Amino acid sequence: MPPPVLPTWEEILRTLKFEDYTPSIQQLYRAMFGVRQQAPSQADGITVLIECLSAKRSDSVLFRHECCYLLGQLGADTNDLKLKQRAFESLLGVLTDLEEHEVTRHEAAEGIAAVFNFNLSENLSEEDLAGIKAFFDEKHEEIVAKQNGSCATNTVLKEAEDQLDESKPLGVFLTRNQSLMQILSRFSTMETALGQTCWLAVEGLKRETAKVCACQYVSYDPAIGDPTATEDDIPRYYDMLMDASFPFYQRYVAMFTLRNLAAEAKLAAVLDEDTSSPVLRHEISFVLGQMESETARDALIRSLEKTTEHPMVRHESAIALGSIGGEVSKMKLQQFTSDSEQMVADSCLVALDTIAYWEAWEAEEARIKNS
Repeated sequence: MPPPVLPTWEEILRTLKFEDYTPSIQQLYRAMFGVRQQAPSQADGITVLIECLSAKRSDSVLFRHECCYLLGQLGADTNDLKLKQRAFESLLGVLTDLEEHEVTRHEAAEGIAAVFNFNLSENLSEEDLAGIKAFFDEKHEEIVAKQNGSCATNTVLKEAEDQLDESKPLGVFLTRNQSLMQILSRFSTMETALGQTCWLAVEGLKRETAKVCACQYVSYDPAIGDPTATEDDIPRYYDMLMDASFPFYQRYVAMFTLRNLAAEAKLAAVLDEDTSSPVLRHEISFVLGQMESETARDALIRSLEKTTEHPMVRHESAIALGSIGGEVSKMKLQQFTSDSEQMVADSCLVALDTIAYWEAWEAEEARIKNS
C-alpha cells in the first residue's frame, strides 16, 4: 500500500469546486482539512471556504459544518482585518440563514466569536479600532432590519455594557466588540443548542479570552482552561463540570482544564452521565478526540450508539473514534455508516477514512524501519 499524501492545492480546488465529478464525503473532508496546510496564502484558504459556503454545492450538514469550523479557525489565524471581515461576513450569513441546519449555524456562531477574538494586535490604531466597531455596527443594523425589531437584552451583554470604561484595556476591548456581542445575543438562549453556543460566545467575548491555551492543543476554543490548575484540582473541576446548576461558561472552563490535565476518564464519565446540554456533551466528545485516548473509547461508542442523542453529539463522538482508531472503533463505526441521521452516517465514513489514512502511515513507517 503506498503511503498517504495530502492532496495538492490544485486537487483541493478541483474537489471543493466539484469540477468534473461529484466527490464523496470522504474526499470532501480530506480536501477541507488540506486547506490549512496547502493553501498558498491565508487569503486563498479563506476564499475557497467562503465559496464552498456561498455556492452550496453540497447539502451535507457535515460538510457545511466543517467548512464553518475551518473558516472560523483560519479567520482566527490571520491578523489581516480585511480577511477577518470576509470570514466573519460569510459565517454571519450562515448564522442568520434560518434554512441552514441548526448544527451548521451553531458552528458558524463559534467561528464568528473566534475570528475577532484572536490575533488582533493589542496596539491597533484608533482608525482600525473605529473601523472594526463601524463594521460590527453596520452588520448589527442589517440584522435588526432583517428581523424587524429588537430582542431582549442578554444578561451577559448587559453585564458587559456596564464595563464600557475606555480608560481601561478591557473597556476598549468591550467597546470595540459591543455590536458583535449584540449580534450574537440576538440568537442567545439557554433553551436550544444554537442559543447556548451564542450565549457562550458572548460570555467569552465579555471575558476577553483572546488567547490560545498555553498547552499542547492549538485549537481556538470557546473557553480557556485554568492555567494554574494541577492534578490535585481534577476532582474539583470534575464536580464543577458535572454540576448542571453551575454557570455554563464555568463548566466549559472546567472541561478545558480537565483536558489540559489529561483527565480523560473524568471527561468520559461526564459524557456518559450528563443530561443537561448536548452542546456541552458535543464539546466533551471533541476534546476526547483531541486527546486520542483509548480510555475514552467505550464512552464515545456508547454516545454514538445512543440514537436518542442529539446528532451533533453522535457526530462528534464518531469523529473522535476516528482519531483514536483501532479495530474496536472501526467495527462500531462501520455499524453506523448507514445511520438514519445523515450527519452521523457521514461522520462514520469520514472517521473510517481517517483511521485508514493513519494506518497507512504506520505501515509505511514499519516498512522503512524494517527495510
